[in-house]
Amino acid sequence: MNTRHRTAYHFQPAANWMNDPNGLIQHRGVHHMFFQNNPENPWAERIHWGHARSENLIDWKILPNSLSPGQEGADPLSCYSGCAVDNDGQPVIIYTGVAPERACVAFGNDDLSKLEKYDGNPVIAGPPSGLSTPGFRDHSVWREDGGMADDHGLRSERPIRTRARIPFARSPQLGIRRGLCVLGRAGKLPNVGMPGLFQGR
Repeated sequence: MNTRHRTAYHFQPAANWMNDPNGLIQHRGVHHMFFQNNPENPWAERIHWGHARSENLIDWKILPNSLSPGQEGADPLSCYSGCAVDNDGQPVIIYTGVAPERACVAFGNDDLSKLEKYDGNPVIAGPPSGLSTPGFRDHSVWREDGGMADDHGLRSERPIRTRARIPFARSPQLGIRRGLCVLGRAGKLPNVGMPGLFQGR
């Protein structure tokens, strides 16, 4: 392989498509990075979750892909972005199953070398009722009030001209309670992708 144009410092997989590093988590003293990857060609199609780990955030070991589209079920076309959380010692992956886009969950083993998809996927089948959007992805989860809360990105064919609206769900045990976060005036907003909401102090 000609490595002339490969980066010497920033992470990249051995070959083919990569985007959206996500699911960054430190578990049992090891840093894990998941990322969008097409292991078969350099195109953004049939996306998997690539996986790398590091002890120092500089030297990364590339591992086999962790999530792959299923032949059936909630993610037959792709496994899009999401996040990883530590749920009382259990690594939990929240990702976007594609066709249509919906929230799915997978559980990691002790060293995150294997992810097992939840049999009940999708855990959120689509955007809240009354909110029309062709995109519903990029889930981000955090702890709140003794449970978990989730926000997700929206894609719109027409700009959202008044306020940025990001739906979220809440759950004591990774279940669902829906809501809508209104962020205020945002002007033209054709795509709210990869949202991350944080509570100020």
